Amino acid sequence: MTNIIDKCLEAGLRITNQRRIIIELIDSADDHPDVDTIYRRAIDIDDTISLATIYRTVSLLEQADLIEKIEVGDGKARYELARGHHEHLVDI
Repeated sequence: MTNIIDKCLEAGLRITNQRRIIIELIDSADDHPDVDTIYRRAIDIDDTISLATIYRTVSLLEQADLIEKIEVGDGKARYELARGHHEHLVDI
């Protein structure tokens, strides 16, 4: 997790407590969560986090190339840390 925080700081992003929670949730996810899933998990940790904060943070992280958007055909954008190219299997 420290690595992604360091990358955020290098990209000029402030690391607020809410951003740290969001980054930690994406980093530790066994799945590829969408924004709603990240939000549900985040409010279990800090119920002051708004859905708008999740959207803004995900957008900032994506623009800084720190997370990647994944489209799996279900109409929801899902996210994971940017770790270089790798394949995703989708059960259809």
